[in-house]
Amino acid sequence: MRTLRLLFAISSLIGMSLSGTLAPAAQAHPAAQAGGCQTFPVTQHTVCGLFLAYWQSHGGLAQQGYPIGEETQEVSALDGKLYTVQYFERSVLEKHPEKAPPFDVLPTQLGTIRYQQKYPNGAPGQHAVPGSPLFPATGHHVGGPFLAYWQSHGALAQQGYPISEEFTEVSALDGKPYTVQYFERAVFEWHPENSTPYKVLLAQLGTLRQREIGLLGNVSRPAAPGARLKGLNYAAWYAGQYATPEADQSLANLAATGANTLALVVTGYQDTLTSTQIIWTTPRTPTDGDLAHVIAQAHARGLQVMLKPHVDVALDGAPWRGQIGPAFSSPDQWNAWFASYQAFIDHYAALAQQQGVDLFCVGTELLGTSGHDANWRAIIGGIRGLFHGPLTYASNWGGEETGITWWDAVDYIGVDAYYPLTGKPDPSVDELQHAWVDRGYFTTLSGLAARFGKPLLFTEIGYGSVVGANQDPVGTQNQAVDLPEQAHAYQAAFGVFWNQPWFAGMYWWSWDINPNRGGSGDPSFTPYDKPAEQVLQTYYGAH
Repeated sequence: MRTLRLLFAISSLIGMSLSGTLAPAAQAHPAAQAGGCQTFPVTQHTVCGLFLAYWQSHGGLAQQGYPIGEETQEVSALDGKLYTVQYFERSVLEKHPEKAPPFDVLPTQLGTIRYQQKYPNGAPGQHAVPGSPLFPATGHHVGGPFLAYWQSHGALAQQGYPISEEFTEVSALDGKPYTVQYFERAVFEWHPENSTPYKVLLAQLGTLRQREIGLLGNVSRPAAPGARLKGLNYAAWYAGQYATPEADQSLANLAATGANTLALVVTGYQDTLTSTQIIWTTPRTPTDGDLAHVIAQAHARGLQVMLKPHVDVALDGAPWRGQIGPAFSSPDQWNAWFASYQAFIDHYAALAQQQGVDLFCVGTELLGTSGHDANWRAIIGGIRGLFHGPLTYASNWGGEETGITWWDAVDYIGVDAYYPLTGKPDPSVDELQHAWVDRGYFTTLSGLAARFGKPLLFTEIGYGSVVGANQDPVGTQNQAVDLPEQAHAYQAAFGVFWNQPWFAGMYWWSWDINPNRGGSGDPSFTPYDKPAEQVLQTYYGAH
């Protein structure tokens, strides 16, 4: 629990204060109301069923505010479990089917989450109202107008226990100081300038939480620092392919997804697993001119670029790059390989700086070598001297990501997230989301971000549009075409990770340089012209 709480202190908006503008007094006028649903024209969001019943019986607009999102699923910041939630201006409501009514809907403990983020050592300047009663459960007092509001607005079930005394805090929205008090599920603000009964208002914790996790609208391109990375891997395997008119068209199609970045793959080769010489002037390696062309085209379309060099063994069907290293039999071999890798990666770091690349990947899935801490720190030190932007490393899922000791030397923890999810083909989105949590992957990744205090991104994640893609994302590519399974896997990954404050974004594997690759009969990883692309566009903001 302590790890999870520390984790959610990692946020680009950790210093943001709260807002408490007066909620409009007028009631919402539904544009559509049928089947237990109500749509609010002000925000164009709909509330249904249990959430609507709760909203209506717990203060409606004044208490909860307008809905600012639709129902979705999200992993709790406090217990790591998956819940159906809906965001409102002043709260986030959670469904708890394991509880009996009226506790089957509860407000998320946003007060607790935010207080831990902003004031890990306690808020300064706290003072108890004289004569106010003590709450032994948390050791804090509530008195005066705040106590009256607490008692008349749901008390413990709605607001939770007090977790601070009163103190002064500056609003994030209007920049004015207000007297506030934090509770588990709310923050009370004192507004003496308002008429009764609006002198005590709830801060807009739902709005602030939604902003914090990057759910408000499309991110402008190129993305501002700290914005969610909405990416795809873009790979060519031979010199000249990146610079064709067909590739330019494919890049335009990629940009139309709403992506704000791409991972540009360039591959160098060594002859065998025991070779210590890496060559990047082969017919299978895009030229520096090819890369410069793509980078310029991407920037012209408002896309950021991560340059992502790979190293492979040259022969077709050769061993995977993650097996490089263990076959070395002497320190001299290790030293020679790292010297060659330094020359290889420095070449692309210098090119990245020259071409204005936005993010640089220092290596990809080299888990046979990544245990050599001192060597990798030297590699990264050399790169820092040539490239002045942020760095990541694309670690392999299933052990390398947690075994690396030098994550502190880069700016983003990168994971190629091909985690097997369920044991069956065609699971539901709900089953896939629970698999991310129940199999421990979410805890592993969130704990990794907390341990190193770094944002985490998926340098690769992907599924072929085939039967069983979720079971073995890498090894099921010869199966029958299954478009819904790919789309459901996309939906699940977005649902679990997209709104986590420690999660920096993802680069899907992969977008083909052939603009005609994709469509209903295509089994490959590309989402182009498939239901998965519709999911991608929804989260990336194309529609």
